[in-house]
Amino acid sequence: MAKNAGVEIRETSSRDSRNFVNLITLRCEGHSISATLTGRNGEPRLVMIDDHATDVPPAENMLVVRNDDRPGVIGVVGTVLGNAGVNINDMGVGRSSVAGSALMVIASSGPAPDAVLAELRAAPGITSVHVLTA
Repeated sequence: MAKNAGVEIRETSSRDSRNFVNLITLRCEGHSISATLTGRNGEPRLVMIDDHATDVPPAENMLVVRNDDRPGVIGVVGTVLGNAGVNINDMGVGRSSVAGSALMVIASSGPAPDAVLAELRAAPGITSVHVLTA
């Protein structure tokens, strides 16, 4: 199906499994996201976004928040979402190999309203907010 849509597919394999027995990576427009199927109880897990390691199961409503790696930024995001009634179901935090940069992957019970996304984007220490939906 992907090939019919013009998507280039490249399959590679290695006997050196490193951290994962299987890993699927999607690369598009300078970004990448990797997932594995060997999470708890065999559930899929998002394990890497660009150069940030994380460990979160995919969900219907997700946010990817890039931020400065400093104290208090996670608390700001949690407070903004909580004040809007958006419940965090799961969350992974990953630091970058680039000093001072981090990323949050947040699965929520429902979509974050546009006003909440705008508030997050304007918050100190937040560099970008992206919505992922199933």
